[in-house]
Amino acid sequence: MQIHPSSMAGSRDSTRSRSVWSSRRRIHGCIRRRRGWRELEAAARQRTIGAEVSLANQRALRHKQGVMLRCLRLACILLLLAGSAEAGPLKLKTLQVGPRVYRDVTVLGSNTTDIYFTHAEGIANVKLKYLNEQLQKRFNYDAQAATEAERQQAEDDARYQATLAEELAARARKAMRDAKNAATTSDLNLADPISDKSLLGKPAPPLPTRWLGEKPELKGKFVLTFVWTPWSIPCRKQIPELNLLQRSFAEKLAVVGVTTEAEEDVRAVEGPVAEFALALDPEAKLISAAAITSVPHALLSNPNGIVVFQGHPAVLNTNNLSSLLKAFGGGTEEERE
Repeated sequence: MQIHPSSMAGSRDSTRSRSVWSSRRRIHGCIRRRRGWRELEAAARQRTIGAEVSLANQRALRHKQGVMLRCLRLACILLLLAGSAEAGPLKLKTLQVGPRVYRDVTVLGSNTTDIYFTHAEGIANVKLKYLNEQLQKRFNYDAQAATEAERQQAEDDARYQATLAEELAARARKAMRDAKNAATTSDLNLADPISDKSLLGKPAPPLPTRWLGEKPELKGKFVLTFVWTPWSIPCRKQIPELNLLQRSFAEKLAVVGVTTEAEEDVRAVEGPVAEFALALDPEAKLISAAAITSVPHALLSNPNGIVVFQGHPAVLNTNNLSSLLKAFGGGTEEERE
């Protein structure tokens, strides 16, 4: 049977087109992922900048609130004094207080420390202690009572400023905390840290060096550290699931079981047999470094040794683990697209 040359050429062109199309898909997949991470980083930076701007705005607000409070206090006092003033208020052509001279003065009233009045340019108040002796007698000035009143007023102002400062600082801390949390969380995460003791985003603690059997090949792979103990029923229940994960992701994942129990206790376990590497940590160095207080416990670190998951191993089913591997670089080109 003979094959026409044009058919062979068409076949070669079709093969070449499929190859080019596959390459384009991989390139486009990489571009999409890189764009996605850049967008997440840009969003995180924007949230942090927003928190800093919010802090600056709150400082300006604090100053404005202080000014507004003083104006409001003065307005309230003037209203009260105007309402209680006699029918014929005291009027003065001039009132000299130190180097300042007020003209066309109408006294609205006074209290223990101050006199309140209108003048040609607006409203003002001055301390009675700065007036001449005649006016001090007119307004029943008592130096001792005025000193005590000023001391009390200064204490009240200090308490208000301290309360206002703490409130603004608390708002600023919350804004920065919200921005940090928003930058930390992601749809890709299975868990988020709520304590500085969490290992998420930090280097994984070193594995023990005593192995039951051959040491696994860890270079370039994700490492799922399974902290367990032979006597724990919940730990033994996780072994079949971890066996499945090891088989399903053998090329890019190494499951490592770590226990503080003796070798004879591990070998005497009845039930499912671990199909993954086992290591002994009799001094509990890994448990201490990871601050683990209950078992079973799992740490998943990426090929760079950074922890991307910490928690109960039951969370890492096939779907969740596959998503993590893809998100942090462990999937194939076809899976990532």
